[in-house]
Amino acid sequence: MKAFSIVLSGHWGHFRRPEANNNPITYDFIPKPAFIGLLAAVTGLKRDELKNQYKELCNLILYNVQILNPIAKIATNFRIYKYKGSLTSIENPPQFYEVLQEPKFKVTFMGNSVLIEDSVSCFRGNKSNYTPIFGLVNCPVNINSFEELDLKENRKNEVKTSGFIPFTCRPKISKEVTLSYDSIPVVQNNDWFNTRYEKVFYGYVPEGKFIEVGKSDYEHQYTFNGLTYFFI
Repeated sequence: MKAFSIVLSGHWGHFRRPEANNNPITYDFIPKPAFIGLLAAVTGLKRDELKNQYKELCNLILYNVQILNPIAKIATNFRIYKYKGSLTSIENPPQFYEVLQEPKFKVTFMGNSVLIEDSVSCFRGNKSNYTPIFGLVNCPVNINSFEELDLKENRKNEVKTSGFIPFTCRPKISKEVTLSYDSIPVVQNNDWFNTRYEKVFYGYVPEGKFIEVGKSDYEHQYTFNGLTYFFI
């Protein structure tokens, strides 16, 4: 099974939680719909073109996220750039946002999609058609460390992972890694509305450390070089 991984980093990131629209707070890592939007930016797919394909792409593409920097947040004042209009527009005053500081993620992804084929071609050529962002246009992203992975199915009694873990695959408690729990969006319809969520455990895993997970029958569970990835 072929998969691909990239490392994404930036100074700021904001992935808005829909339940707090009037007081924008962020998820701790990039959700799948936002990652698909990033792939679309890299390939040059325009917003209206993406909108017509969003639901299908969310179902075709599977992904996993490893958090490479400790999760840190602050509240800051942004004037959000508009796709049309100027920074001085009265319609776009400064607003406080909760933002991630120095977010850095390794995202591993797979799926039968033209968007994946086109984005992989761009990653191999070290190019991007539009500026990729972490949720807000004020939060540009650096893309590096592109890698191709030859995954193998894995149903061992115990595995090691550094990425997020589906709720049905309970991780073992460890003093070395602090895990959090959340329900993150994985499918968004063509009106940009989240229609499906997945419950996951996640956390910053220091280099050289791992999370142990017991035997699991999770469908999208694959291993590369001794490390297991759970895809949603």
